[in-house]
Amino acid sequence: MDENEASRGKDPLNEEEQALLDERDRIGTRPQEDAAPPGLSCFVATVEGSAQEYASRLRAVLGAALDGAVARSGIGREITPRQVPEWFAAICDGQDGERVAPDFARRGSERYTAAGHGSSWDLPDWLDRFDPDDPFRTWSWWDLTQAGDHTLSLWVDAGGEDFFACDELRWAAYTSGAVSVVGPRLLKLDGWLSEPSV
Repeated sequence: MDENEASRGKDPLNEEEQALLDERDRIGTRPQEDAAPPGLSCFVATVEGSAQEYASRLRAVLGAALDGAVARSGIGREITPRQVPEWFAAICDGQDGERVAPDFARRGSERYTAAGHGSSWDLPDWLDRFDPDDPFRTWSWWDLTQAGDHTLSLWVDAGGEDFFACDELRWAAYTSGAVSVVGPRLLKLDGWLSEPSV
């Protein structure tokens, strides 16, 4: 019985529950190579400003979404979910929020729309995509690595697919400060292993 199971006093986690907890853990830590699938889907984000600041913003947004998903699923009740960053809640609040959102988020929202991905996301709808019962999100977060000074690779496990619904990830990537987000492309594990996590 692992730590989560013992603290909950419940039966062992099923495969889906464990996968959600593992995905949540990968938000802040580079995954172990031996846990990796043979291939990962990769998005390449060109970012404005500091790669470290971008990484911090993106990880904060995805971490809050996954913490909420864990809390709603009834597993990991000892976890205090991270709050959705105020800037992200503002940019998801439509025109009123866009007025108070920081420049990087406003420009990201405009770029997301200009790239043909539709209009901005409403926060409750965006968070719902991370619900374990949502049938549309078929990817799980893997890692964020630095490919160049202003180029980052966003790695996800999509079960060996390179075509899947992922606009919730694109929205987070753009509004965190991306100038462009290209992909996904299915790559062998070597691509991820060759880049440092950020």
